[in-house]
Amino acid sequence: QPPTRCHSHNRPDTINHLFASETIVDDRNVTVIDQKIDLRKVGPLGCGFVTGSGTVFNGLKPEVGSSLTIFGTGAVGLGALMAAKISGCSKVICVDIVEQRLELAQDLGANYVINSKKTDPVKEIRKITNGGSNYVIDTTGVSAV
Repeated sequence: QPPTRCHSHNRPDTINHLFASETIVDDRNVTVIDQKIDLRKVGPLGCGFVTGSGTVFNGLKPEVGSSLTIFGTGAVGLGALMAAKISGCSKVICVDIVEQRLELAQDLGANYVINSKKTDPVKEIRKITNGGSNYVIDTTGVSAV
């Protein structure tokens, strides 16, 4: 079968997608990765990182000096964090429940990190920002957040 046929949905029409062994993409959307690099280490860059940074650069467009809180410090959250720093946010707060992720967020420039298992994030964010963050991004996928 050609790679443009969607077998899992039994669709007869041709679609271009990325869950195939081959697909059609614009060359501007392709990054060459050295074959020696473990793809598990660069995989998040193709989706998660771009989603997080794109949310900040193209969606929020925060003003210089503003505050941004990011819930979740996986690939999407870390992409948002780095974009927030580049955008000039003065207070970037990262919230997660995994200490190692919070440490990485701090290494990448988070001004504040909050472990929501240990600290009430709402109270802490209000204290840090004098009332509340200018922008908030939820990258956890957890509806309770």
